[in-house]
Amino acid sequence: MHGKYEKGITLGAVILSRSTRALGNRHPLTLVFQANVGAIKRDMQEFAEAEETVTSVLDAMQEVLGDHHPSKLKVAELLGSIILARGRAEEAVKILLTTSNLMKDSVGEDDFAIGTRELLSLSLSWNLPTGFTSVVIAEPVVGVL
Repeated sequence: MHGKYEKGITLGAVILSRSTRALGNRHPLTLVFQANVGAIKRDMQEFAEAEETVTSVLDAMQEVLGDHHPSKLKVAELLGSIILARGRAEEAVKILLTTSNLMKDSVGEDDFAIGTRELLSLSLSWNLPTGFTSVVIAEPVVGVL
């Protein structure tokens, strides 16, 4: 099962190494390549390692790119998917609600990412977080699911 993923990790490591050497470890493209390695780890169900990698990338992207950059928001969405896969639906909902609101702020009400909405819907179907009301949950997704 992991054969194709192992090839992806190997190729990702080569690309990441070349990008780091050419652009530096905090360049946006290098950070995207690091996030891609985290996504492969998620797909391999190596969730702890994936979460560690993606959290590190997200922190760096926050510093380098700020709140609203599309790449940073996609990595936040990736982190939400990893946390959901680890069974922490309440935490995933908080990340995905924040991400969806930032996406709406940056690209507009009608154009924010479908992936985040789908993950948010899945998170909510797994476990309704304590402390959230149906109004708070419904407001970011009404009319877009």
